[in-house]
Amino acid sequence: MLPRIASLVVVLTLATCPAVVAACLVPSASATGVFIDVPSSYWAYAAIQLVATEGIMPGCGGDFFCPGDAVTREDMALFLERFIHIGTPGYVPPEPTGTPVFSDVPHTSCYACWIEQLAADGITSGCGGGMYCPYRPVTRGEMTVFVLGSRSLLAQDGHCCPPPDLCETNGPIFTDVPCTNPYVDFIEEMARMCILSGCSATTFCPSDTITRAEMAVYLAGTMLSLTDDLCA
Repeated sequence: MLPRIASLVVVLTLATCPAVVAACLVPSASATGVFIDVPSSYWAYAAIQLVATEGIMPGCGGDFFCPGDAVTREDMALFLERFIHIGTPGYVPPEPTGTPVFSDVPHTSCYACWIEQLAADGITSGCGGGMYCPYRPVTRGEMTVFVLGSRSLLAQDGHCCPPPDLCETNGPIFTDVPCTNPYVDFIEEMARMCILSGCSATTFCPSDTITRAEMAVYLAGTMLSLTDDLCA
């Protein structure tokens, strides 16, 4: 169980992205310090407050967090770069220059800086064909690759690269993630670290879209795993 954050001074919210810009989207501060749609009784309340106060996940605008909304690939780039640079409050990547890294992310996109920095950090190579697919929702399986790759840049403790063939040796942890699943090593590594659990006692639902609330829980757990043994 993640610790509950007793109070919240500042919460970040996403600034509106203009149709044509040549600069990064910079999350802006909320005046209220709480999210209207995340009451203290909400199941992911503690995790959402933690990632918000650390500046990792901004709200969705107007003092809302939109916990049930899907996380898109462009959202993921911003969240992960804020996580990777957690020691630099207010971090914003440099504005991209030259030829765009991905053909579907022009430099007029205010997410271009976050997406190109994620590529520069070696966390993504896109969705294929020289594209990033910025508006595509992220699945729970894809999330594990993004998150473990980002964690590795901070921790350098080997958890970026799960040991292969453990599933074949020990059998799958989740009944819907067979050893042939392309994400099985990443999913099981995060499970072994006690960062994640399934969508039921025996399943993980790797193809389901990950919500903002779920993403907050996994990023909060990943952040805490840098200093604590969550399995203890």
